[in-house]
Amino acid sequence: MISAAWWVLVLQGLMGIVFGGLAMLYPAFVVKMLAVVLGIIIVLYSLSIIAQTLVCKDCGSRKILMIILGVIGIVIGIIALTNMMVLGLTIAFMVGLWAFVSGFSALYTAFTGVEYRWYRIIFFFIGILFLAFGVYVIIHPIILTVALIWVMGLFALIIGIATILLGFIMQIQMKKALNEFVA
Repeated sequence: MISAAWWVLVLQGLMGIVFGGLAMLYPAFVVKMLAVVLGIIIVLYSLSIIAQTLVCKDCGSRKILMIILGVIGIVIGIIALTNMMVLGLTIAFMVGLWAFVSGFSALYTAFTGVEYRWYRIIFFFIGILFLAFGVYVIIHPIILTVALIWVMGLFALIIGIATILLGFIMQIQMKKALNEFVA
């Protein structure tokens, strides 16, 4: 029964409020935290792209593009993990470049894939989204970095409050159900 764990929701909400407050009061600290997390995620994702490419039997000419994408991702991830002082613009620019290359990779797959016709449409939309995001980040890296931290902070605060409310509502409902059961 989910309502029996109402206190977990309250705890999650409190963590959201703490993170949101940190993001809004100490954005530089949050950027450093995100750099570490982002660096790890990008390195792991890029290694998986390279591994996927190495085992792919029918990737054809996509292999080179996918390996380049994986290597760029590993470089970006290492920069994020080792050079936090130059983080803001460099990481934003590199993420934009990574998204840009990812967009071209997805578009290339959309136009050259031979198996399952339906998935090519999804690759096309993914490619367009990656390209648009990459171009925007490359053109406006500072705006993206500041806006991202503030939006994440505000989001975490709102979700934190909502989750706490949900936890207490579930506690009330659980007590009601227990009282009805006993009566």
